[in-house]
Amino acid sequence: MTVLLYAVLFLPIVGPVYNWARDVSLSLNQKFAAVKPLEPFETGFDISNELFGWPEIARQVETIRAQMPHPSTTFVFAHRFHSTSQLAVYLEPATAATTLYHRYNQYRLWFAAEEHIGWDALFIIDHKRHQERAERYRPLFARMDPQPTEIQIRRNGRLAQSLAVYKYYGFKGKYEK
Repeated sequence: MTVLLYAVLFLPIVGPVYNWARDVSLSLNQKFAAVKPLEPFETGFDISNELFGWPEIARQVETIRAQMPHPSTTFVFAHRFHSTSQLAVYLEPATAATTLYHRYNQYRLWFAAEEHIGWDALFIIDHKRHQERAERYRPLFARMDPQPTEIQIRRNGRLAQSLAVYKYYGFKGKYEK
């Protein structure tokens, strides 16, 4: 059975058979239009957008970090582990990335909050309740710029990701309670 499977996959018969089956299915669909074609996904429903655009997001975050008063002592954080890890993969190696969320995760092993007292930070958050979440972290810093910088990523001309970047100054060295 395995030999037959490999033969079908690698012999030049697969391409012509596939093309013939595709032509038949298109011909049937033209004659019997029983199924309405699907509309393109709306941005909010396309879960693959969560995986799209992180290299560009990281580039824009690094640009914002370079404009901070002390870029070398500015770390990046997100609300949860998942978005922090997606972003951290594409940040410069010297850029510290973490989460200050109250639940314990491995970022607490890699980022000692007490060693970063006085540092500035960039908070990266999607546009779902971003102002509310930004306010949650205000007590952990001396001050916060309430006006976020917008990052918008497009995929095939459509909005794929819309993020807000908040600037915080003077980290107090503590995690959210």
